[in-house]
Amino acid sequence: MKKIFITLIFGILFTGLTVNLNAQTGVDAKAYAELVEALTVVKDLDLRFGRFVPGTGTGTIKIDATGTLGLSTTGDVTTIPGGDPQAAKFTISGLAGNVVLVSVPSSTVKLAHENATDELDITTFAASQDNLTLPGGGEATVFIGGTLDIPAAGAGLAKGIYTGNFTVTFQYQ
Repeated sequence: MKKIFITLIFGILFTGLTVNLNAQTGVDAKAYAELVEALTVVKDLDLRFGRFVPGTGTGTIKIDATGTLGLSTTGDVTTIPGGDPQAAKFTISGLAGNVVLVSVPSSTVKLAHENATDELDITTFAASQDNLTLPGGGEATVFIGGTLDIPAAGAGLAKGIYTGNFTVTFQYQ
């Protein structure tokens, strides 16, 4: 009887130890990540201010950030036919339904004369949309316009073509 009692006590002790060792339980979980297509941007059209003649005072030429030509002037500057004035146009492709932030330059961009050291300044830029949601097909169009400062004729700027580069940034929001 004594042997049975001792066996029973050891059995209960070992059972208790087993329960204590299993008091902590691990559970597996999954982790997920989704790789989506990167934004792609194609420049379809450059920003063009067209042809102009400066007057005796200063002026500006403004191209609106729209798909239809929105050209206006202030001050003493006259636009003349030709030069194909237009807003810059970009086509953006990405994951449909996502918001894209559009950033234009916030500082002056210089346009340099093709053969001289003369320069003109684009002082402001505007985008047709600053934040856009990519539609069902995942493709959208953005137009960029700007304002070009024109010095007075007396400044002695060289006739000819003035060019420069500016950067537009597109990023998922």
